[in-house]
This record gives sequence, structure tokens and C-alpha cells, in this order.
Amino acid sequence: MHRLLASTLLPFCILAGEAIAQTAIPQDLLDLRSITSSRSTAATERQAACRRLMPQANQRLPSADGWRLRAGIECANVDLELGEAANALAQHEALLADIRSARVEPVLELAAMRAKAMAFSALGRPAESVRELEAATELAHRRYGRMTPPAQVIAATLCGAYSASSRHDEAIALCSEIVGLRKSRSPGDITTASALHYWGNSLVYRNASPADIRRGVELLEASVRDIELGAGKNSLSGLQIRRDLAYALQRDRQRERAEQEARAVRQEFARQYGEKHPETVTTDALLAILLSEQNRNAEAAALQGNRPGDAAPPDKTRLSRDLLRAINLVGAMRNKEALEALDAWAADAERLRDQLTLDPVAKAQFTQSWRNGYQMQALVYFRMGQHRSALASVELAKARTLMSSMEDMDAMRALPDAERAAAQKVMRDASLERQRQRLAQPGSPVALQASRLATEHEAAFAQILERGASTHVKTRVTRSHVEQEILNFLAQAKDDEAYLSLGYGLGNTQGIMPMLIRKGRVHVPLYALTTQRNADSTITAMRMLAQHGTRGLEKLGLKVVSRQPEGFALVPASTPEPAITEPRKVVEYLSDKILGPFTSQLQGVTRLIVSPDGPTWLIPFDLLETGGQPVFRTMKVSYTPSLSVLSIQRRRMQESRATPASAQLLAVGGANYRRRVQMAPGSPIFINRVNTPAAPSSYDLATLADAASAPEFFAQLVGMIAGARDLPGSLREVQSITARFAPHNVTALTGESATEKRVSELAGNNRMASFDYIHFATHGVAQSRRPMMSALVTGLNDRDGLNDGYISAQEIAGWNLKARLVVLSACESALGRDIGGEGILGLPYAFLSAGAATTIQTLWAIPDSETAQWMDSFYERVLAGELPSDALAAVKQKVAANERWKPDYEMPTSWAAFAVYGW
Repeated sequence: MHRLLASTLLPFCILAGEAIAQTAIPQDLLDLRSITSSRSTAATERQAACRRLMPQANQRLPSADGWRLRAGIECANVDLELGEAANALAQHEALLADIRSARVEPVLELAAMRAKAMAFSALGRPAESVRELEAATELAHRRYGRMTPPAQVIAATLCGAYSASSRHDEAIALCSEIVGLRKSRSPGDITTASALHYWGNSLVYRNASPADIRRGVELLEASVRDIELGAGKNSLSGLQIRRDLAYALQRDRQRERAEQEARAVRQEFARQYGEKHPETVTTDALLAILLSEQNRNAEAAALQGNRPGDAAPPDKTRLSRDLLRAINLVGAMRNKEALEALDAWAADAERLRDQLTLDPVAKAQFTQSWRNGYQMQALVYFRMGQHRSALASVELAKARTLMSSMEDMDAMRALPDAERAAAQKVMRDASLERQRQRLAQPGSPVALQASRLATEHEAAFAQILERGASTHVKTRVTRSHVEQEILNFLAQAKDDEAYLSLGYGLGNTQGIMPMLIRKGRVHVPLYALTTQRNADSTITAMRMLAQHGTRGLEKLGLKVVSRQPEGFALVPASTPEPAITEPRKVVEYLSDKILGPFTSQLQGVTRLIVSPDGPTWLIPFDLLETGGQPVFRTMKVSYTPSLSVLSIQRRRMQESRATPASAQLLAVGGANYRRRVQMAPGSPIFINRVNTPAAPSSYDLATLADAASAPEFFAQLVGMIAGARDLPGSLREVQSITARFAPHNVTALTGESATEKRVSELAGNNRMASFDYIHFATHGVAQSRRPMMSALVTGLNDRDGLNDGYISAQEIAGWNLKARLVVLSACESALGRDIGGEGILGLPYAFLSAGAATTIQTLWAIPDSETAQWMDSFYERVLAGELPSDALAAVKQKVAANERWKPDYEMPTSWAAFAVYGW
């Protein structure tokens, strides 16, 4: 609902003392500055003054004159305010050239760079806007110091660019820092208002959680108070923030208040800029949604005719406006018009996606921001009885970034040797720079430099792929492409196979939209949404029951209770509500909602491929029930982010030519995690800590900074000092696995060799591409705030400034893999952070992106002592020719039979933690 603030210029007053070349200004030109700097003068009058007097200023004043340059920046911003962004951009580029050739002080260069970035944003070029503002922030840091007041002004605008580019985590961190630094400022501080605005917007857009939306509303309210004191109630920036507040209130279900705010803003936009101005039209779209939600469809429909011919490139504001209009048509049951509007919106969304950086986190958060449009498409198709098209819309909203990354890496491997080596190097360099960026404070000199270098490397990678396009044609993910994938599955699926696709969160609810494909037909439930209340908490309750059992939860001081009107929740044991007496009820409830609509269609299915969405990724589907039996007893369950990704995974499996005799294995385990304390030779007193890095790594420091509580902080600190728990079972696991491969085909890193340095050497020498099977039996770290920093933890040996012992998902994404199978036998290796539509951003995501065909990982902590035996049986079956999903299903059935497991959930069900992504 927003773009960068268009009316707030760099406050020159805070930069007093800058030396700027300036001559005496002729009296007849002085009117130019007085008019352009007056916020009480209408924008059209200011533009007329600029067009009358600015050409004279350019002719009569020197090119380096500070008065002329400042007037030029203000006039260009008037054009931007009136929607003439292309004119504004051309003017700012010319002004920047004059400023840099004259070598004036940075104050004007910063103002022009900031304004140029706002023009890029208005033109729907978010990546260029970010680059310009990162460069401006670097310049401000160099000239004035890290996060000094002048640098804060630029950083606040950078914060907005991050938010507009769906880099919400960076926006939230940077904005919150700016607000903290300026807390002593008096009310009405415009920079604080900007930071509060973008902070609040990113919370509202990021993942639609009720807590984030409520906090976003609070921040936007504070921003409105500051901007109205500092710039006036009816300034352009003030009106934009108030409209964003109305949108946040709508998301927070405060519809009456949202409508009042939207109406007031709409009236003022129309008065200042006219009925057809983009700001007025955008507000109309929001107002139409608010009216339709109150069943005032006639009033909402009256606003739909107010759409101008819009030939400008799409930006986030336009996308929001068009999506809101389409959703209003959906609510009014005008299905044909809604589909036309949603198709037009989707085309714009795809064009904007193509302009983003290659960085997977930014693109994934873009998917999350706009997946609701595809889900609305699915709902309309569902209403019209076009179920295959409804499924295609759900699939279009899923794993788009992952598929793009997978195809990029496959394209790289198709290049000639020299170009492939060059592409591999720049991709790995980009990944390492992104890691450096993510471990630094957003907006800091280190983060800015790393972001710039990463973007340069990513651009170089894209250029190499483009030059080699003749050897590999990349498939653009379109509706026709996805529908073809559905047709292929319908035609090629075996009689006993089924694909279950889940959409989640339609219309900002907890609704789950399930659809099932079996050979020849797409099956749907009677109603599009099957679970609407307390789905999140029920999924958490089931996962914790499977992980700990009721007895384990009691020891943790927790219990599961019923929720009204439906569902369950995990709460502290001290909560007054009684604990449920039959834990299986939780499983039965979810089973009924997700699998219940397909009871008859699932008969005879022995292979179930699940494509989850949202929190459904955390469900151990093995334990759901159909026909009164847990699924794992009759079906082999595997997971995939989307049907299109599954197709790539199938192709990768088929391209793997490894036989048991030739298969190459990399196995890492049995690492030394504990710090050794020993007496120095010849001294009975001196104690020497070995395997201790000289200083905490950036990863350690980031982990401490991310701690959500004091106990978590001290636990992390103790772990840094003392080391992690050793995993003796992991050594036995590696030994038993390697015994099943030919000795000359095994690379085993154990004990002192199980380090990040040794693994990085393999990746740096491109040895990773030679392994058919990769197995990590290590500790794992799941990061929710920085998901691409989720990591496999290796031993203490060889730790230095470059290798901190954490092999992050960001590093892995830059590897070149051809592995048939990657096994992550590490605690919670399947976790990271749920990015709606993209799945769980973390380790499995990174391995699939880097080239693996299939991965196996864990949904929760696993017992070190038991895993070795399970894995030995698993590899025995895999090397005998079974698919990984078949082999793992057989092992689970065997373990459950040996344990005489029954679904009462009193005890943990550790084997259910393992999940297969792929075949």
C-alpha cells in the first residue's frame, strides 16, 4: 500500500556548515525557491513556477551553484509528486552529473541520490531504488559517521526501499534502530515518522500474523502523529501514511475506523490532486474493499469505474491497488470480472518479480506478500467449478523462488567448462557476501558493502547464464506451464499415487484449501476452505505431542487443551483449562480437516506426495489417519514445495547414473564439539583451553543478538564458551553408512576432520559435484529471524576468522551439487522460517536450490543413540535400488513394529521426525 515518501526532502538544516558554491541570486528568480519550498502552495502551482523559472536559472547561474542545484532537486520532486516519475528521474540524473562534476559537498549529492531513488521506486524499479539508497547511505556514513543524524535521514529512506522490495526483515531491523537513536528528538521529527511508517508497514506485510499486524498499527499511529506535527496534516507523506494505517486497520479487523480514515484521506487526495490521480485511485480500491466487507456492494461498485488508463510500469502501490480492486470483485461474486482483474494483476506482479535481485530471501518474501492474489484466483475458479484451474492458481503461489534458483543452478551446470567454473565462482562469492550482509546490522557499512558486492556477483552470474542460454532454456513459470505439469501428473501418475496440494491463509484466515490429484482427475472438497479456526495452534499441539508425548510435555510444564469453537492449543500446565484426556483427538481433528474430504479417493493409494503451505509444513503427515489407521502403515509419504519443483526433482533423480558400486559418498559426523581443558606442559597451574577461537565469530554475535530472552542469551553464551554436546552416536552412524560403500568412493570427515574448513575446501574445489550421496550427522541450528543462517554445526577444530563451524543455508545455496540424495541427520534440520508460499526457508531449501534431487531432514530433535541403526537400514535399502521415500517408509514401519507403537501419544514418536523432500 505504499511507496517511498514522495514529499519529504533531505533536511538541509541538520547539515549546517556545508560549503556549497553559490552566487548572488537575481531577484526575479528568488520566487522559484519561495514557491517550491512552500508546502501550502498547490503542487500544480509549484510545477508551473518550476517550468517558468527553472530554465532561466539553468541559463543564468553556474552549473555548480548550490541554489540552482537545490531548486532543481525540489522541482524534480514536484514532478514526482504529480506522478511524472520519468521526468523526475531524468532531471535527477542530470543534476547528479552536475553535482559530481562540480565536486560540491555531499549534502546535495545525498539529496539528489535520495530523490533519484524515490523516482526509481515510483517507476516500479525497486532493485535500482535499493542500490541507489545503499550507495547514498555508504556515502553518508563516510562523510558524517555511522548512523549520525544526517546518515539516519538517508537510512530511513533506505528502510522504505527495503520494505517496498519485500526485504521486510532488513527494514524492521534498520527502522527500529533509527527510531531508537532518535528517541530523544522532539515530537514532529519527520525522519522518525518515516522510520515508524516503514517499520509498521513491514510488520503488516511480512507474514500477516495478528501480533505483527497489531504492532504495525501502533507504529503507524505513532508515525501519523509525528508526520502531522512535522509536515502538516494534509501533506502528501502524511496522507500516504494515513492510508497505510487504514490498510493496517482493515487487516486488524477494525473496519469502521479503517473506513473513516480511508474516506478522509481519499477526500484530501482528490482535493489536492484530482479524482484520477494514482493516489486517489489507490485509496478508492482500499475503500471499496472496506465497503464490500460490510456488504455495501453498490457503493463499492461505484468506485470501480474510477480506474485511469495506467501504462506506467507496475510498482508495489499499483499492485496493492489492483489486487484490492480484484478482491472487491471477488467479494461481490462478480467472478468473470474478478478473473480478468486478477489476471492483469498477476501479469504485473510477474514483471515486478523479474526486477528483483537474485537473493532468495527477497524473492521469497515477495512471493509471500502477493500469494493472496493467486489464492483469490483459486477461490474464483473453485466457485466456477474449474477445479484444475483452481489447483493451478494454488500451485502458482508456491515455491516460485526455489524453482527459479533450481533452474538457475541446472542452467549453470549445462554451460561449457570455463563458463561453468566462472559462474560457480561468482555464485559462491555472492552467497558468501549475502551471508556477511545477513550477519551484520542492516544499514551498517559492512552490510551495505556486502549487499552491493552480492548484487554485483548476482548480476554477473545472470549475465553468464544469459550468454549460455543456447545450451539451456529456462522455463518461465506461467499458468500454462503449471497447468501442463498438472496434466502430466494426471496422465503419468501410477494408479496408487496421489498428490495432495495445500493452500493456506486465504484472505488472511487460517483456512486450509486442500486439493488431491490422482490419475486422470483433480478432486476437491465440498467447500474450498476446510479449517478456519485455531489451525496454527492445533498443528503446534500435534507436533509437540509427536515430539514429546503427554508425559514429556508434563515435564516441560505444558499441556494440550481444547479451543472454542474448534481446535486445540498447547498452553502452560498452570492454565485453568483442563488438559485433554485423549491426545489422539488432536490428530483425528487435523486428519478429518485435511484428509477427511478425500476418504474415498485415498483408497488404494500407497504413495502420497504432499505439498504443504504455511504451518502445515510442520505436520508429520505419517501420523495423520485415514480409515482409522496412521497414514504410514499404508502409504509412503514424501513432501515437495510444489508440483513444478517435484518435476525438477524427478528429472534430477533420473539423471543420476550412480550404481552401488560407483556411488560416491560424503559423510560428516562424530565431530569434536566439547572444549578440552588441559594442563600446559611443564606447568601444574596454567590451564590451556584448546580448540577455542581467538574471538567470537560474526555468527556467534548474531545468534546472541537474536536471543529473544535473557535465558536464551545466556544459553547461547554458555554454548559458545563450553561447546556443544558431543554426539557419539553420529560417529557410529557414519561408520555404519560408509561400510556399505566401496572404500575408494568414500570421503568421511570424522573427529578432528569434521570441520567447516574441510567441507568448505571441498565446495571451493568444486568437489561437491562429484558426490552422489551426502550425509551430515551433526548438530543443527534452525534460525527463524535469519532463516538462511540456519546451519549445520561442525566441530571445534580448524575454527578461524573464515570458518566459524557453522555451515549456513546461505553458504550451501552457493554450492554446485549433483547429489541424488542429501541426508541431514541433525536436529530440526527441516526448520527455518515459514515464508508463506515458499515453504520453510532453511537448510533443505538451500540443498534443493544448489542441485540436490532429494533431501531427508528432521522436523524436531532426534535421539542420537537410535538414529545410527535406522540409517544403516535405510542405506541398505537405498543402495539396493529403492527410492528414498520407499526406503524411509519401510524403516519407519519396522521401527514402529519393534517398539510396538500405538497412537496414544503418551510417549515420543521420534522416528516420525524424519521427512523426505522429493522421491
